[in-house]
Amino acid sequence: MSYRTNNIVIDLSPNADADQAPIKRFVKLIFFMATQESGERLEFGLERSEAEETMRIFYVVKGQKYDMAPPPARLFKPIVVMLCNCASVPYYSKGHVKGQIETKNPDSTWLLESDDLQKCVVLSKI
Repeated sequence: MSYRTNNIVIDLSPNADADQAPIKRFVKLIFFMATQESGERLEFGLERSEAEETMRIFYVVKGQKYDMAPPPARLFKPIVVMLCNCASVPYYSKGHVKGQIETKNPDSTWLLESDDLQKCVVLSKI
């Protein structure tokens, strides 16, 4: 199975690109936490009810699900746009999409998949 790539590799070392935008630093922190704990899956989701929108982020380690403190829902779109850019997936794609994200320091490769980029993005460690 092949994936398009734009050769973006996310450097997770603490001192790498310290002047990055807050969204990039936040996403790097999530990847860093997941890789440090041998995470095998990450999920970013947006849940809508009549009253509000809620963003949820969780990661899975050895079959155990760990929820992170939910960030503001308004961050969902910028986070998904960044993930899509790193995975060479057009953000405005409709239907099922796949892409690949690579990290270094530590090295890892993640498969990005989504059936609706406006609602949920799943990253599975390859």
